[in-house]
Order: sequence, then structure tokens, then C-alpha cells
Amino acid sequence: MIVYAIYIIDEGGRPLVSQYFQSSDDIPNEVLFGALFTAFKDLAADVTTQKSWEMKSIGIERLFYHTKSFGPFNVVIVTNTPKSPENLLQTIGLRFMKEHHKELVIDFLVDLRIFDSFKEIIQNIVKEENLVDESGQLKPTKRFSVGGIFDLSSELQSTALALIALEEGTLEAISEESGNSQLETVNSLNILQKMGYIGRKKKEGKQIFFYSA
Repeated sequence: MIVYAIYIIDEGGRPLVSQYFQSSDDIPNEVLFGALFTAFKDLAADVTTQKSWEMKSIGIERLFYHTKSFGPFNVVIVTNTPKSPENLLQTIGLRFMKEHHKELVIDFLVDLRIFDSFKEIIQNIVKEENLVDESGQLKPTKRFSVGGIFDLSSELQSTALALIALEEGTLEAISEESGNSQLETVNSLNILQKMGYIGRKKKEGKQIFFYSA
């Protein structure tokens, strides 16, 4: 499991702490996710018959947002796997409560900078668990199959087959191998990445695309 980001959000959806471990344009920022989180909770409260309902996970494309409520705040951990990191959620939630229980009883804090020091605590907890991909890799979550490739559009097919032939490669190399323009190739790579078929990493200062064999 790789941790991409951790949020601590109050009951109103306001982000108190945000700590990112990966650079990804696909991870919503803390304000957007706070709004989404509140909207999901409100919707679920309207449609569920359970008196005490708690949202635990949301899957958005290839990322999974795992949540745990601690009364006045919620811990949200973004990972690449649907399995909830219960121990990590519990550890961070209890540690935050220990460090900031006095501030949490205040109805509405104006200056949220008092929580900034907790980012370092989050970093240390996550690194101790060895859950951060230090290379900055964004790993694929699916494997190519013959049937899956044939179900792709012709443009996506040619990009996928080019990457399979190369095993890994830069945008320029994949474009040349596929015979498509670089603009067409980058569009195809973005789609295949969102589908979970390919990953990306940095190697010698260059962005490299790869797949799971």
C-alpha cells in the first residue's frame, strides 16, 4: 500500500491539516475534498435508515479515500488500495486528539496555523510504517490482458502495445514506437493512466511510463 495524502477535516468539511506524499494532479486538494466529504455524508444521512452511519471509504478512479471519525474531526487517508488502513487511521486520529484536544473544544478556530506542526508528526508516523514511495512513482493498479487491449480504441491500443514492446519509456519513445503524434500519445497515456493500466516515475530527471507485467 502507498499513502498519497492525509487530511484531517472537521465535521463541517473544513480542512485542518493536509499532508501530501505524492505529486499527483488527480488528488483533489483539501478544500475540494472537504466539500465532497460533507456532501457524501449529508447524502448518506438522507438515504440510510441507520441512526449512526459513518462513511469509511470512497473510490475515485484509481485512488481510495479511507475515513475514520473521531467526534469533532475526521481522518482521511488516500491510498492506492481498497483495503482500509485501520491501524494508521487510529494512530493518527488518537495522536491528533492528544496534541490538540484543547483547540478541538473551541467552536470555530480562525487561525489554523496552530495545526501546522502536526504535519511533521504525520510524516514520521507514515515513514515508520514504510508506506511512502520515496521515488515518487505512481504505480498501475491493473494489468493488461489480451481481451482488455482489444476492448480499447485503436489509438489507445497502439499506445498500449508500444509501451508493452518497450516495457517502459518516455513520451517521445512511446510516440515513435506507436506511430502517433506526441499530442495523441500524451492524451492516450493520460487515459490509460486514469484507467489504472500504466504508471509513471522519474528516472535520471525524465518522466518514464511503465506497466505491470
